[in-house]
Amino acid sequence: MTLTDNGKDWLARNAGVNNCFASSGVSYKDLEGNSHTGSTTDVAAMLVVAMLVGDTTTEIVNGKSYEDFKSANDGYDIDIEDVKTVYDLQEATTPYCAAVATPTPTPTPTPTVTPTPTVTPTPSPTPTPVPNAEVCAYVESAGKGNLTWNHVLAIYYKHVDLDDLADSQLKKIPEDKRPDSIPDPTSWNQVLGVYYYYLELYSMGDAKLGCGWS
Repeated sequence: MTLTDNGKDWLARNAGVNNCFASSGVSYKDLEGNSHTGSTTDVAAMLVVAMLVGDTTTEIVNGKSYEDFKSANDGYDIDIEDVKTVYDLQEATTPYCAAVATPTPTPTPTPTVTPTPTVTPTPSPTPTPVPNAEVCAYVESAGKGNLTWNHVLAIYYKHVDLDDLADSQLKKIPEDKRPDSIPDPTSWNQVLGVYYYYLELYSMGDAKLGCGWS
């Protein structure tokens, strides 16, 4: 599984701000059609979930679906390692930006109109999440660095009321890391928090869930 330059450009244009990866201000949807605002990394995480559960046609960002992303990504799927790549590019000193096509010059030059400068809005401060004690206990039962992908899928399925699938994922977790039960997240951000803890992106996890692992 590979994230190509074309795939990165697709993310920058459809899940970024001003054609660049962004840590905030990106509007997207989960697979149930609920709207969220977050980062380019959040959208990449949502694309991974869509791929893993086989929902490739539901709109996720900018009117486009996982299928649209995969087509732009030269036919390759996205995986969890690619999400880490997106995060690194997003948090770089100069975030990744899509390549801008150079326009073909016209033979007859036309007068240049000076564009009105774009005023960049001041981003609103990100509120500190209120930890969900049950979800924090869920991740802490495995221990830092020991979460499995089954932990992520189990809590995702619980969030979307697919309890049978959630229970089947719970049973796949090794006994020494398996919690007694799966808590019911109160928001998509809490699911993302578990996902980021699994990726060992602890600051991102704390920003979503607030368990204090960073």
